[in-house]
Amino acid sequence: MKIKIKVDFSKLKKDIRKVPSFLAKQAFWLFLFDAFLVFILGFFIFRQYILLSQKNEVKITEKPFKLREDLLNFFQEKLREEEERAAKIENKTYPDLFRVEELTE
Repeated sequence: MKIKIKVDFSKLKKDIRKVPSFLAKQAFWLFLFDAFLVFILGFFIFRQYILLSQKNEVKITEKPFKLREDLLNFFQEKLREEEERAAKIENKTYPDLFRVEELTE
């Protein structure tokens, strides 16, 4: 059994054109409805945030922090090398590529 649905697009088109004028006439009520909807949505989001923050308390572990000396020394050495390289670059003078100097012979 097939169900055939006929849609009158000309009537639908006329009805759709009436929607903006209807909404404009009911602007105050639409504003109140939107404000109420935003208030309710904000309430539920805030409520979920409060409930989640009460359930999930931060657990602090008593495990002491261990510093790996070998990694610390490795990174200090790399930092020293980079500082030396940067100092060499700062002291180097480069020719000015935009200044035209004529060679005199």
